[in-house]
Amino acid sequence: MPTVTIGVPVFNGETFIRQTLESILRQQYDDFELLIGDNASTDSTLSICSGYAARDSRIRVLTSDTNRGAAPNYNRLVHEATGRYFRWLPADDLIAPTFLGQCVEYLNAHPDVILCYPSTSPIDEEGNPLTRDPEDALEVTASRPSARLRQYFVSSYLNRQCNGVLGVVRTDVLRRTGLIGPYAGSDKVLLAEFALHGPFHQLPDALFFRRYHSKGSLSVHPNPAERDAWFDSDRRSRRVFVHWKWFAEYVAAIHRARLPLRETIACYVQMRRYLVLYRYRLKDELKAVLRGMFLGLIGRGQ
Repeated sequence: MPTVTIGVPVFNGETFIRQTLESILRQQYDDFELLIGDNASTDSTLSICSGYAARDSRIRVLTSDTNRGAAPNYNRLVHEATGRYFRWLPADDLIAPTFLGQCVEYLNAHPDVILCYPSTSPIDEEGNPLTRDPEDALEVTASRPSARLRQYFVSSYLNRQCNGVLGVVRTDVLRRTGLIGPYAGSDKVLLAEFALHGPFHQLPDALFFRRYHSKGSLSVHPNPAERDAWFDSDRRSRRVFVHWKWFAEYVAAIHRARLPLRETIACYVQMRRYLVLYRYRLKDELKAVLRGMFLGLIGRGQ
């Protein structure tokens, strides 16, 4: 059994997939398996990945007949994992050679911590740094689940990138969550659900390099509502209640965590903080729906 499973979900990633796989194979810590989830790519991605698997017994390629969306592709990698720890790595990003070793060392030494991730440096299509400032500092360190949830809401509101979800997490904890949901922003909900199960730790060094490019999902689908179809290919309608959907999913995550009654109630109380932080967006969504209903009634009346 490997200590770590690295899951690489990919669709038509021939441009960067070689660089991503090479950054994994250059890890100084080599007790890992590498699962590649090819989501019915139509370019040379599958051929490239199969070539790597033929040369390294730690690599296994999972194929698909059809593209079912990003969420199912991400989640099947978790179901197939055999490592004690798990880490997703998108097929256009890179990790430093000491990434795995530092994360595993910290988790082994701190059994109460459930997620360890490094600072993140954004890079462009050529791999050049976009800024010297690391992204995404989450302060989730409290001993009580309700206090960690409060910390998460505050720190994630100020740091929107959700790079922490791409850290090294305990696989048994990950499998007790709802994983990646079939909607945009599900990584935010997953991080909150992590917070219900244990503290996070962020390494100070920038060991994860997140690539921003013209074909990335955020560039192609800048609106969260429009990204739903990218997460779930079966979705056809445009979702209007984006932030209300997140609210409902946070509540479901609290229920799923099966915490002691006192902590469960305290976590539900913390949902007030979400309502305060996102009050303007929640209000705007309600106004947009009511306006649409009003215009629809007028249209039918004519």
